[in-house]
Amino acid sequence: MNNGSVSGFQAGGIGNITAGWFTGMQAGGIFSLSAGMNGMQTGGLFCKSGAVHGLQLAGLLSLAKSSDVMISGLANISQSDLKGIQIGGIFNKANNCDGLQLGLINVTDTTGKGISIGLINIPKKGFFREWSLSTADYLHVGFSFKAGSQSFYNIYTVGINFIGDQLWAAGIGFGHLSNAGRNFAFQPEVICYTYFPRDFRHVRDTYTAHIRFGIVRNLNESVSVSLSPGVYWALKSDRGRYTGYGYEQTMIEPVFATKRADSNSRIETGFGCSLAISFR
Repeated sequence: MNNGSVSGFQAGGIGNITAGWFTGMQAGGIFSLSAGMNGMQTGGLFCKSGAVHGLQLAGLLSLAKSSDVMISGLANISQSDLKGIQIGGIFNKANNCDGLQLGLINVTDTTGKGISIGLINIPKKGFFREWSLSTADYLHVGFSFKAGSQSFYNIYTVGINFIGDQLWAAGIGFGHLSNAGRNFAFQPEVICYTYFPRDFRHVRDTYTAHIRFGIVRNLNESVSVSLSPGVYWALKSDRGRYTGYGYEQTMIEPVFATKRADSNSRIETGFGCSLAISFR
């Protein structure tokens, strides 16, 4: 433990504690603590500091008033604005996000010029939420929930196909909503689907990835309709025992399809289009 400021290198088999400002590198086997620092702070389990102008690296948890870069196996919590990067295995939290959050769950008070990428993104102010009912050549009836911020939101989708192969579908993706005046908006999205037979028996692998270019017409503040042409890539397998590759997930024939001679998989590329009504 050091009651004053330190410049240089501090290492401890269990932990490091600096009551003042630290300049250099702190490396603790279990924890590292400081009032603030310029440099790098590491802990096998836990790091805590005031303002960090540099890197915090912890096995489980990093806490800071503010930090340039926070990387932890479990969670990162910044009490002030994020202007750098947070990478957490499970959870990230910051005040205003002007940097990058990357984790399963990301929470911010507001999203400024930054972006949060994860399974669940929650900006407390400026939260974007949208429910959509859609029909498409590749998802005959689909229901989607979109949540995050307008600059970057997550998409969770379920649906059915009842023309041709009888299928269930589930998808996840992300998108962006950019207003083009009062009544129109542009909504590009990327979403991946996987398909299952209606009885969930004799599954043949069918995975698709779509890039959609949505054109949105706002009917009022709460309701909109959209048309989304797009392109897709599909990976299908016969699992070495079926006569066909995957399922016919779309009524439109692919533009391109290829299969390697030594593979049980087939890759397809084609076009599709969806029509949706959305509620915010």
